[in-house]
Amino acid sequence: MNHRSFDSLARSERHFTATLLTHLLMHKEFTGLKALFETLGITPTDEATSHYFEVVSELDSLRDSRIGNPEVRKLFDEHGRVAVPDLFLRWGNQALVLEAKFFTEPPEKELASQLEAQGRAIDLALEHKVGYESCHFTYALLTVRKRKVMSEKVGTNKKLLGETLTWSTVIDTLKKRFGDDAAPDVDYCLKKLESAVDRAEEELKRKADWKTIKGMKTLIANLQEYIEEDRIYVGFDGGERALKQAPPEKLEQRKYKLMAPPRPSRNWLRIDEVVDHYIKLKLEEKQLAENDITE
Repeated sequence: MNHRSFDSLARSERHFTATLLTHLLMHKEFTGLKALFETLGITPTDEATSHYFEVVSELDSLRDSRIGNPEVRKLFDEHGRVAVPDLFLRWGNQALVLEAKFFTEPPEKELASQLEAQGRAIDLALEHKVGYESCHFTYALLTVRKRKVMSEKVGTNKKLLGETLTWSTVIDTLKKRFGDDAAPDVDYCLKKLESAVDRAEEELKRKADWKTIKGMKTLIANLQEYIEEDRIYVGFDGGERALKQAPPEKLEQRKYKLMAPPRPSRNWLRIDEVVDHYIKLKLEEKQLAENDITE
């Protein structure tokens, strides 16, 4: 098959969590889920419920728990959609809440806030006896590169993994558990995840070389420096069309990301295109003002 097939180009976190990873976790009587929980040391401590499993993608704890529960319905009406983790997993009396990142690396504070919001949303539902009173909750981030995320606000009866799980660690854990003679569907999911991790690592390395600056004045004042550093591409969502539609004041105030070749996509424009367009707009502005005065 053509190596540039859709499944070799996919970038959606939902694809990696809700399609590929979820399949691996549930395959062969939840073999993958058991392997993951055992790696994290969160195996069931209640024999009576150890046969019970749950796998829920995009859990909206308040919205989903409000059905048949008037008290939770009131909470949902009040709070709406609070926070939705990518995966909610349960084995017996152990629950794992996973927030996954793949081609993005948000700041640590933003990641901690996301986990805290997910903890609050689940806590709100748990306060009204929705059936998880005996569960121990662990919250974790699943990222391409290892990160540290600290928070004391995840919730009651909760544990936060301060160091993130990495996709490579999870893949290795599952590969070990399924062995060399894995079923074709398992082999497919593992290979697609491995390939996506390679793509993401390469892209994240390049993103680490970005230089972020604020304002057109800074861009123009240090133009020679950026060219000498070979940072000749400027990130601009929407590409050339968006640049042509942007008013000069927006160009003056926005932040710019600069990077060296190769150009990753059409959303990256050459630095001279951006500066030239801004100068052209300012000259047109000046000409209009002078015409108004002479008239």
